[in-house]
Amino acid sequence: MARAGCDLEEDAELYFPSMILIFEAIRSLHLMTMGVDHELQDYAQENVYVADGSDETALTGGFMKKVDETIDIDPDL
Repeated sequence: MARAGCDLEEDAELYFPSMILIFEAIRSLHLMTMGVDHELQDYAQENVYVADGSDETALTGGFMKKVDETIDIDPDL
């Protein structure tokens, strides 16, 4: 995120709810691999699409709503 120009320390209180959401998403994934339910698992099933890619072994997906393209300010990429 730093490569995209994010300075999370500048106004951490503003960003904290999104940070917690990321933490809970990782926790949800971890619990799912252990067969434990987490409420974000239902949210993901309802709001994220998964489509087959051109390669039979690859999956693609994203939010059901169109989100603007991300920005990467790293000049080496």
